[in-house]
Amino acid sequence: MLDLIKEGIRGGTSFCTQKINCANNESNPQGYNPEKERSHLLYLDVVSLYATAMLDKFPQSDYTWVENDELESIDWTTYDGDDDTGYILKVDLGYPEWLQDATVDLPLAPEKVVVQVNELSQQQQKDIRDMKMGSSFTSAPRLLLHCGERKDYVVHYKALRYYLNMGMTLNKIKCGFKFTEKPYFRDYIQFNIDQRKLAKSESQRSLLKITNNGIYGKSLQANKNNLTVKFCNSSQQARKLISLNRCADFVPITETLSMVMLRPLTVKLDKPTITGMTVLDLAKVIFYTNYYQRLKSVFQDRITNLYMDTDSSLCIIRDPENTFWEDLVNHRQFFDFSKIPATHEIFKRNNQIPNLRNENKGVSGLWKIESIDIAELVTIKSKQYSILYYNMAEEKKSKGVPMANLKSFSHQQYKEIITQRKQQVFDINMIRSFKHKVYNLTVSK
Repeated sequence: MLDLIKEGIRGGTSFCTQKINCANNESNPQGYNPEKERSHLLYLDVVSLYATAMLDKFPQSDYTWVENDELESIDWTTYDGDDDTGYILKVDLGYPEWLQDATVDLPLAPEKVVVQVNELSQQQQKDIRDMKMGSSFTSAPRLLLHCGERKDYVVHYKALRYYLNMGMTLNKIKCGFKFTEKPYFRDYIQFNIDQRKLAKSESQRSLLKITNNGIYGKSLQANKNNLTVKFCNSSQQARKLISLNRCADFVPITETLSMVMLRPLTVKLDKPTITGMTVLDLAKVIFYTNYYQRLKSVFQDRITNLYMDTDSSLCIIRDPENTFWEDLVNHRQFFDFSKIPATHEIFKRNNQIPNLRNENKGVSGLWKIESIDIAELVTIKSKQYSILYYNMAEEKKSKGVPMANLKSFSHQQYKEIITQRKQQVFDINMIRSFKHKVYNLTVSK
């Protein structure tokens, strides 16, 4: 049962669907071309995504395998946890062609897949060769959103219900188990959410956020990866420990001192792994609901997801009728406007709504509008992008590269990486410790 739960652990997705996008409207200082369709770039973030998921019911007790006949008799499109009974199942899912077109920029049901080189485009294969990435690029499983079938897919019943109601098909149920579920996190999580709304400093807000997210993080902690470190001050003691089949590593420090890392004799499975898996699946349902049932209801087919990272999305909105701000305000029940500056023109135009900016401030599960003033977006890959705002300020991200190095790198240089297929290498100076000795290193990234 625990092995089945571990198969269902899939973290947050992060990807980009298009590389360069420029807003085409009158507010963009980059220029407006009336011969092209008017458009806006929108930066959104789901408020307290994991905390919102933890307000739901969670597995508590009475874990029992269920016969397939009983599982197949349940209508999973409507089942809503009757009598506080929940399920986790292993299933095969189909992805109809019509649904592929409808969800092309944000496919359903993320899946861990090892990508084969022959599955990549000719250009991608050329890039791998040119950048000398080797086989490491395709050897590790990647969390993908794709429009193919799902085989042996482990899923929480609420996520399964959502995928089926969106149009995926349940081809086969392989196995499953049931459990009693209760909302035992709800009071604690809601208290922290309420306190976070009242916080007067960023440090207080961050602490309360970490307090909630820490529950999820600890539930997925893997004790089997823990090592016991033994210091040896004689070769005889070191040889004795190295000869054990528990020995994972040996590090000599001096001629008479060394370290031996030992794997645990026993692994105590005392972490509620099923809690972490449930948080991840429920969080995906919340994000998909926000995108398809909220954003799509506001902008219909005029919205395209350009970049996503777990709980945030960068979108382009096609706006032929020039109603972008009006659409946001008319559907303000879906949005938190508090991040937009109080002096922004959108509030001046809607001053008949007295508390528009703070009406939904900090309401968990809603879209927080990070910015509606983006001139251009360049997304190289996951966690590597640059945003140019109307005021010419730049927000640059590149995982693993310190901000000090990125300061000397411009939005235009991000753009040239795409347009000229250039590879940028940073020489990063850092302090590292090896075998209890401190070194100054220069690392190329």
